[in-house]
Amino acid sequence: MMRHTFAASIAAVTLIVAQPAMAGEEVLYGDVPAWVTPMELAVDPDERQMFALANQQIRMEDGVVTQYQDVAIRLDTPQSLTQMGTITAGWMPDKGDLTIHRVELIRDGRVVDVLADGQTFEVLRREAGLERRLLNGQLTATIAIKGVEVGDTLRFAYSTTLSDQALGEDMQVLTGLMTDPVPLERGRVTLSWPEGETVHYQAMRGVDLGKPETRDGYNWLSVDMPLEELEDMPYDAPQRFRAPLILQATTLANWSELSQLMAPVFSSEGAIADGSPLAAEVAKIAALPGDDLTRTAAALQLVQEEVSYLLNGLNGGNYIPQQPAETWELRYGDCKAKSLLLLSILQELGIDSEVVLVHSSRGDVVPHMAPLAGAFDHMIVRAEIGGKEYWLDGTGGNARVQTLDRAPDFVWALPIRAEGSDLVPINRDTWSVPGEKVTVAIDQTAGVMVPALVNIRIELDGDRAARWRSADTQLTPDKLEDAIDGALSSAVGTAQIYESDMEFDEVTGRAVLTGRGLMTTLFRESDGKQEYKASIQPANSISFSPDRAKQEWREIPVRVRGSGSERLALSVLLPQDRGSFTFRGKEAIDRLVAGYKIVSQAELSGGRLELDQTVSVVADEIAPDRIGAERRAARLLDRDLPAVEASRDVRQVWEYTGKDRSRLAKIEAAYARLLERDDEDETINIINRANFRRGVSDHRGAVEDFTRALAIEEDTEVLLMRAWHRMQLGEYELALADYRKVEQLAPTGGTYSAQAQALRYLGRNDEIGALVTEASLIATTDLAGSLGEAQLLGWQGKGSEGLAILMDEHSLNPDNDMLDNEVCWNAAMWDLVTRENFAYCTDAVEKGAESLAALDSRALAYYRLGEFDRALADLDKVLDRKPDQMASRYLRGVIRKEAGLDGGGEDIALALSVRPALRDEYAVYGVGAD
Repeated sequence: MMRHTFAASIAAVTLIVAQPAMAGEEVLYGDVPAWVTPMELAVDPDERQMFALANQQIRMEDGVVTQYQDVAIRLDTPQSLTQMGTITAGWMPDKGDLTIHRVELIRDGRVVDVLADGQTFEVLRREAGLERRLLNGQLTATIAIKGVEVGDTLRFAYSTTLSDQALGEDMQVLTGLMTDPVPLERGRVTLSWPEGETVHYQAMRGVDLGKPETRDGYNWLSVDMPLEELEDMPYDAPQRFRAPLILQATTLANWSELSQLMAPVFSSEGAIADGSPLAAEVAKIAALPGDDLTRTAAALQLVQEEVSYLLNGLNGGNYIPQQPAETWELRYGDCKAKSLLLLSILQELGIDSEVVLVHSSRGDVVPHMAPLAGAFDHMIVRAEIGGKEYWLDGTGGNARVQTLDRAPDFVWALPIRAEGSDLVPINRDTWSVPGEKVTVAIDQTAGVMVPALVNIRIELDGDRAARWRSADTQLTPDKLEDAIDGALSSAVGTAQIYESDMEFDEVTGRAVLTGRGLMTTLFRESDGKQEYKASIQPANSISFSPDRAKQEWREIPVRVRGSGSERLALSVLLPQDRGSFTFRGKEAIDRLVAGYKIVSQAELSGGRLELDQTVSVVADEIAPDRIGAERRAARLLDRDLPAVEASRDVRQVWEYTGKDRSRLAKIEAAYARLLERDDEDETINIINRANFRRGVSDHRGAVEDFTRALAIEEDTEVLLMRAWHRMQLGEYELALADYRKVEQLAPTGGTYSAQAQALRYLGRNDEIGALVTEASLIATTDLAGSLGEAQLLGWQGKGSEGLAILMDEHSLNPDNDMLDNEVCWNAAMWDLVTRENFAYCTDAVEKGAESLAALDSRALAYYRLGEFDRALADLDKVLDRKPDQMASRYLRGVIRKEAGLDGGGEDIALALSVRPALRDEYAVYGVGAD
């Protein structure tokens, strides 16, 4: 596609193609074409916009398209002066000329003719895409305006002529139409052509361009701009509903005419001469054992791998390809050259084939456009073998027999035939072999809520494998390792990889990535249940919840995202030491859902979950009348996907103390492998291991890791976590130092309660008074100040004073449900419960819908009143819903022992194995386990 732009204006990007004309590489200077209707600048200050004028006029005549641009820009800010003080205009010298008509500065009503002052344009060859192997041949004329000032209006006008060697006498135009809220005062696009010429024109998005006016022997079609702002479209609408607004015009009547027009330049007849080097390559392919598919794959592989990509738009190359012999000799070519080369080889092999035009990203838009070559941006080859279509892209990579049947998501294609052709659909059938197979083996035997060991294997072919082959040679070892680790990790959601490798098999064209690592457990807890739903299975990515609430959106289809086919082979080893597992969902699934085909087989047997699942994209969009049904199908699929539910008696994360800690040895070893891989200044895996140890109540190990991380980088969050673990270890002096360091780094008062707690354990109550005073000074609200002061007074041994503050605060804020629980908890902590203030406990439970915090507070209050049965009932509710609530478990153990009930010792032992500091905490409350 050949584009003409001027960077200093907002006139739309215009694509114009026509027939050959004498052209040059020098900038011309001349008068405005006689057929151009001028537009004057607006002077209404209320309408003042950055762009004062955008006048674009296009003449289609005698196979030549002339485009005139007249733009005026108000340079009202230093930013606009910087951005717009240099003008550029591009043109294709092999197709036409660039003529400059005016460059002016308008200042205080006075016109300064820049060109009259002797300034001229400098010609550059602009190859902005050269790093992407794009050589379009465009020249750029540029001029930096001298003497331009803030407040000036810059106006410039120029014309380009353009024709295309491939289209003969036919012409085409695509140009953008500007809509609100573009900052434009006045704009217009005018298209004109001889009265006897037939031009088909249209816009998209429901915009009616009206009918042309006939005068002076020409048809004139004008569109004033900016047009009204286009309606919003849902994000998942097909591209044709979201495409930019474009005026299209062509002298071609239909797609068949375009197909016929392009056919001569894509003829393969006589392209491969007998005895030539290329003929020798064809003979090698013809001699290969196997069938036509084997030979087709070999031909495609030859074109992909022996001819590099280079877009050559010079000398008509935007539509006219290099000849196959030249492409083979040069060993480079663009999509057209590669497609013609492939076509020539296939036809020499007797394989039915033809070149086709496609659009690589907006294929669904093509049928709704006028029939012009500019509707396409890519070319491939369509072959028919054994009654089946194959879509072959010479610019792709790593073709093999097993990848040939992978239809691209280009949606529509235009075959280039001498007899002409209409558009044909590209049907996306299920791939015979998935493009990606992920094999995952997860060892979850240590427990359902601790990290799992994982082995990952990813097998890729086609383009994706080719990218890894390139990465192996282009990336440094460290960068390649990072890339492999990232791919392996993302295949299972998130994982920490400690061993990885990549191999590429030249024969099969397959890249294989392998790795071992650690991953967070995939079991999730909800409503007291722990369930594994294999979130990494491909079908989990299928969601279908389109928004079609607006009436004007009701008839808009839904675009199906993604392409290709993916297979997962998953094996999960489950814990066998305690508890059991139940399979949920469907063992076998074979259905179409929202444009995807899902084939899945799962089995739970012998402590192992096995899942084999393939998901393929088989549609481009979902019709409006299918949206409701597909939405229900997606919900049913989610319900039916394989899952495993653990019984309540499986080992929980807090049950790894004592000799049971050895069950975590393999996980510890894996973390050690991760740390061996890290650089000296990396902390992420140190923090990860510390958090793991934190979760399994390995307080000493967690402190060691947090200390190691802090030696590399000081961090308040890490300090807080280390301080908490030091509290559990009884290292109150060290914990106090950490809390005070946090306040030095970020003085918020957030650690004052923890500091007071440590000071109380150390018997230094007198130091808590300073915290009480400081807390009242830094509180952000009166309520926060009261809460903090009450809490600190309690630790200082002045619980009654703190309780009085809270009750006063409650009287000022009677509707604050949180204060009910604060009063209840403080009264219970400091043994100040009475029949009167117990009412706050009841209100806290009732208003909080039996929140766990309120139930725990009331349980301690019941204990203070000697109502052990009621206290135990509340604690049982808490622990039934949250069995890891160790403070509640400790209190329950104390009450059970005092009441002479069974299980008290076990509760206390478990609670203290997880949170040893509970003994000192509850001793301060006057509640003891001894």
